[in-house]
Formats: sequence, structure tokens, C-alpha cells
Amino acid sequence: MLIPIGYILFYITLLLLCAIISIFIHEIFHFIFFKYAGLVITELRIFIFSWRFENNTVKFRFFNGLSGGSCSCVINSQSPKNRLYLAIIMGGLGNLIFALMLSCFYFIIDDTTSSVWRFIEVQILVCIIDVFYNLLNPKSDDWKLLKYVHEMKKVRR
Repeated sequence: MLIPIGYILFYITLLLLCAIISIFIHEIFHFIFFKYAGLVITELRIFIFSWRFENNTVKFRFFNGLSGGSCSCVINSQSPKNRLYLAIIMGGLGNLIFALMLSCFYFIIDDTTSSVWRFIEVQILVCIIDVFYNLLNPKSDDWKLLKYVHEMKKVRR
């Protein structure tokens, strides 16, 4: 028995949409908490969209190439390490918070055959994968940044 092509395209589209939402949440949480840590943010990139922050202005442009996302900032040795750690892990934890919020709606919706139900299922799965990948994988950029901050020496004046 063959699976209808429309069914396959629906799930591919749904997975892509959920990945974009997950990356957006991940990077926005980094952005918010990097600001909280007092860092200067230079660029926020989500897939093909890029926002550059220069001289108190924001420049929007399309990024030439498909990437996941990044929130670039200037880390200095005067920044409090506890706020830096929080800013780095909040990308993954932001997705965990979003997955927990979605799971509340998951139990409210009665129609288990609806597209909304499928979206919530896939989005929760993608968010949890993001949490495990970024917080438990030593090869992820978040993990490398944690290691960099941990090894950073405080400069005394």
C-alpha cells in the first residue's frame, strides 16, 4: 500500500514550518537574555533573514544562503559569567518552555484528526530535539560557547 503524495508533502511542509518556529524561538530567547546580560548584539539571523545592529540602527537584509540561525554578540571579560551562562542555555530552554506550553493545548483539543493536532505534535517533537541537541551535544554552537565562557578569564582593572 502506497502512502499518498499529498500526505508526505503535508508532513514535509509541517516539519519545515516547525523547524523555522523552533529556530526562531531559540534565537529570540538568546537575543533577550544576551541583552539581559548587557552584551552588544551585532546580528540576529534566522534562516534567510538577517538583522544587523550597527550604530543604534537596525539593518534588515536577506542572507545569501540557507542557515539555521545565530545571535552574534560581543562577549567581553567584564560580563558576569552567571548571566552569560543563562543567556546561552536559554535558547534550548526557551524551546522546552514552548513545548510545555503547547502540550497544554495538546490536551485541550478534542479532534485528534485535525491539522492543528498534528502541528502541535510535530512542534513539540522538534522543540524537544532542539533542547537535546543544543544542551547535550558537545558539538553544538551553544555547547562551544559555554566552554568558551567557562574558560574565559576575568580581567582586573
